[in-house]
Amino acid sequence: MDFQSGGLVEREMVTSAGGNTTLTVTSPQVQVFTGSGQTVTFPDATTMFIGQKFEVFNQGSTTLLVNTNGNANLAIIRPGTAILFRLETHSAAPGTWMQFITSVSLTAPHVFTSGAGSGTYVPSVSPSPAYVKVRMGGAGGGGSAQAYPINGNTGGTSNFGSIITCTGGTGGVNPATTGNGGIGGTSSISGTDVLPVTSVTGGSGQGANLQPNTGSNPDSGGMGETNPLAIAGASGPTTANGLNGANGGGGGGSSNTSSDTTGAGGGAGGYAEAILYGSAITSYAWTVGSGGTGAGYPSSNNAGGNGGDGFLIIEEHFQ
Repeated sequence: MDFQSGGLVEREMVTSAGGNTTLTVTSPQVQVFTGSGQTVTFPDATTMFIGQKFEVFNQGSTTLLVNTNGNANLAIIRPGTAILFRLETHSAAPGTWMQFITSVSLTAPHVFTSGAGSGTYVPSVSPSPAYVKVRMGGAGGGGSAQAYPINGNTGGTSNFGSIITCTGGTGGVNPATTGNGGIGGTSSISGTDVLPVTSVTGGSGQGANLQPNTGSNPDSGGMGETNPLAIAGASGPTTANGLNGANGGGGGGSSNTSSDTTGAGGGAGGYAEAILYGSAITSYAWTVGSGGTGAGYPSSNNAGGNGGDGFLIIEEHFQ
């Protein structure tokens, strides 16, 4: 520290070159690093006095390593962050240091989204996320057709490695049997350093209208179930194919005003949300399921709608 114009001023050193910077007992208290690939090594603690401090600012583009004398890692500082280190004991060269975070980079979360497909998630580096939130849904089942003995197809399963699984909803049942709406898919979360936030079963689709319509208008098909992110499933319109659902597909509408029954809606996929931290922040292969196709119908109209695809939303948070 220096006295200037009657005031006490901390001395500062700015380092831009990469590599290792070894401090001494007389090094400036404030250390600013502006480059990349840098490491700072503290002095031999036996040469220092208790309470001596170094404040280390990382204004570079990559993480900064801070080591004790003897090269044991003391801290990893993200870009835009500063830590104040205070010497607590000095009986050995490494010493023991208390740490205080004095400023933190307000890095916005990184968000990745996907519909049906597959790939591999690789965590960001420089900086690395403090935690990762994963939201995932299975695909919706397809709707069944008007008065035709074929069920809608089950939606595809979505997986995030082995830690999150969301199965797809089943298709609407054909009106020739029960005409029930499709059953919602299930979900599960497991793994070390994985915090389950929610894990829910998707809702079932609306059943077929099994009673003859005695009115003057034909019936609309059963509605596909809303998925857990509240994206509405599509209803099956009258005298036409069921609409493709955002999750469960709609049942086919009936074109006959006196006897035919409508199709049933598909079930929604399961939904899960989890937070990954520590050892769980690593690479994962992922798959997002495709929506189940609706049951066909011999004519061009009155088929069941397709279920909506599953989804994956990854948010990397840095503080």
